[in-house]
Amino acid sequence: MEGKTPSQAAEEAGYAKGAYGLELLKKEKIKAYLSERGTAQQTQRCKEADVADNEEILKFLTSIMRGDEYEETKDSIIKNRMKAAELLGKRMKLFQGAEEENDTKIVIMDDIATMQGNRREGSETKENHSF
Repeated sequence: MEGKTPSQAAEEAGYAKGAYGLELLKKEKIKAYLSERGTAQQTQRCKEADVADNEEILKFLTSIMRGDEYEETKDSIIKNRMKAAELLGKRMKLFQGAEEENDTKIVIMDDIATMQGNRREGSETKENHSF
């Protein structure tokens, strides 16, 4: 329900009053439906406004990558078109899924104190056994 809070939309759909709308948004089935509906609405708005859609942007970026769209004397025009395609892609959240897939977490563990404790124990042992 466009333009409504989750609670308002839940109430309008027949659910009891309260903050149940936020709970509904956590369900995978509802997330998938909203995502699919949003993509369909976005595609329709693009067609109506004569704006490049996801497929057109991907085809353009692919042709640039392959060198199909190279103009020696008008290189700056290609750069401008690339920037425009990038901004449109970001606006439509076209690249969001790709970033999430490549998102890796790095965990750094600090065990220096433990290592220093082991060294002290080892050095004390050596001091006790030195001649």
